Amino acid sequence: MNNIRFSLTLLSVLALLSACNNEPGNKQNVKSLSRRANIFPDYTQVVIPVNSAPLNFRIKETGDAYYVELTSHKKQEKIVVKSNSCLIRIEIKLWHRFLENNNADSVSYNIFVHKNDSGWVKFAPFTNYISSDSIDEYVVYRQIGPVHVLWHEMGLYQRNLSSFKEKPIVLNRLLDHACINCHNFWNHNAEKMVFHIRGSNKGTILSMNNQLKKLETKTKFTMSPAVYPAWHPNGKLIAFSVNRISQSFNNNATDPIEVLDKASDLIVYNIEKNEITTSEKISRSGRETYPTWTPDGKYLYYCYAPKFDPNIVVDSTRYSLMRIAFDAQTNTWGEPEIVIDADVIKKSITFPRFSPDGKYILVTVSDHGCFPIFLKSADLYLYDLQNNTFKSLEINSDNVDSYHSWSYNGKWIVFSSKRLDGFNTRLFISYFNNGSFSKPFVIPQENPEYYDLLLRNYNVPELVKSEIKFSPVSIASVAKKECQRVHFDPNVNIDALSGATKIVKE
Repeated sequence: MNNIRFSLTLLSVLALLSACNNEPGNKQNVKSLSRRANIFPDYTQVVIPVNSAPLNFRIKETGDAYYVELTSHKKQEKIVVKSNSCLIRIEIKLWHRFLENNNADSVSYNIFVHKNDSGWVKFAPFTNYISSDSIDEYVVYRQIGPVHVLWHEMGLYQRNLSSFKEKPIVLNRLLDHACINCHNFWNHNAEKMVFHIRGSNKGTILSMNNQLKKLETKTKFTMSPAVYPAWHPNGKLIAFSVNRISQSFNNNATDPIEVLDKASDLIVYNIEKNEITTSEKISRSGRETYPTWTPDGKYLYYCYAPKFDPNIVVDSTRYSLMRIAFDAQTNTWGEPEIVIDADVIKKSITFPRFSPDGKYILVTVSDHGCFPIFLKSADLYLYDLQNNTFKSLEINSDNVDSYHSWSYNGKWIVFSSKRLDGFNTRLFISYFNNGSFSKPFVIPQENPEYYDLLLRNYNVPELVKSEIKFSPVSIASVAKKECQRVHFDPNVNIDALSGATKIVKE
């Protein structure tokens, strides 16, 4: 009896080894199917940066052996992955060599699955394109739990997009579990960064040329500390909003959380002077928020809604896209102008971000409100300043598509989306070419099952060209120190208390 069991076990092992060692493409009895194999994540028909990490995936087809063949079209160079598991991992050095040798070329994926009872099956191939345009080496994001209103555990992280290396920048467990938010960079430069800490150890952390400062940006003339930031192209100024924000909870299962901006104005922080300034033109009785500069620094764009009225239903509030001229040398302002009127499009505009060449503005558009990451109606729209066109993008899903940033060369965007499961926010990459975007793909992970297992949200993705060198401990050390107070411009005769109240001069 024992001999029989041994023989059966040996036969099973030999059969499995035989299946794994087969070259299914050379077999006459391989059955070809007209459909593609189901894979997760969906990495089919996408454009890949030449410096991308491997696109590892799981084959969602039943089998006992798997064979994947990647073939470039021009050079017919191949990568072959054989596995007893449906998890397909590509060796990183082999992958990078393949991308470098075959950039600006298409690559075909042939997937074979073996079943002991029926042999090998070949699925219809799919094709990806390797772009010679690289993406910024790092993406910086916040990771937070599935319920955004709670932040017991959160942190800012940086991920190398050429590999799977992820490192924390700052962890709130080192800061008495304070809230960490609103990170922003000058010109994709990792050495010029700003972010806020709310709650314990509160303050604004400013990184300039390998030096860290902790600032108190709340003054007696501003309604709050600085909130949403935007670096001026000269690297010497940062525009911020100041806001009074609250949250409410709905019985609506589609949009369960509503964030209210009850008051907001814009300020500009001068780093060299350690001084905040504003103008009655950007600190009106209405709500000004989400600033962003044109690449030449001559205009400040922002989002605007009328003054908060508690008698008006929340889902009727919409934000227009505005702009105002600014002269950084003389600190003078033009007149506010409407760029896209919310009353005309019957939508709300948030998160305006310019392409580096200044030809396009990418925004998030939702049915209402100022905080689209909770709104299922949130989509990405592109405003083409050359042709004066405004359109919803082909890359949108039927779920939340929200915060976005451009790459340094303007060829890629990264944005946050809940399209995978409708619950958790993930980061997606898309290639941009002459006003059109390629099919987005989720940032690849070493473990193809990573996104099935992670119950955390990514948000506020920002692309940067190099690694942030500060450790979480060194940032926490600065964050626990006393703040350096920011001064309010004595030459400004208004405050930023949402209404441009005149200051009584002594």
